[in-house]
Amino acid sequence: MSARVALAKMAADGLITLPAPTGPQPVPRRHLEATIEEGPMLACSLGELGSVSLVRVDTRSDSATWNELIGRFHYLGYTRASGAQLRYLAISNGRLLGAIGFGAAAWALQDR
Repeated sequence: MSARVALAKMAADGLITLPAPTGPQPVPRRHLEATIEEGPMLACSLGELGSVSLVRVDTRSDSATWNELIGRFHYLGYTRASGAQLRYLAISNGRLLGAIGFGAAAWALQDR
């Protein structure tokens, strides 16, 4: 994958010319529509916040919310994840606090 990225960058810089793609083209990124209203910034300790729940993302609605949060607030933005993954929304007293996800590290594994 690293070599593929490097080749694409060199082609974009005009250093090399790559042959036309022969396989299926990647799905373009879709625009994530802003549907979540931002509330006031929290400035309290976890104890003052009260009970925090992690709700597993298992509906289309929760998935859209998770994708939007990652797209808007993660420094890398949203990209479709591949492989096995678990995604959660953090909620306290009915207020959405954030999103967290865990994905398979398939690209980083070495032969065993």
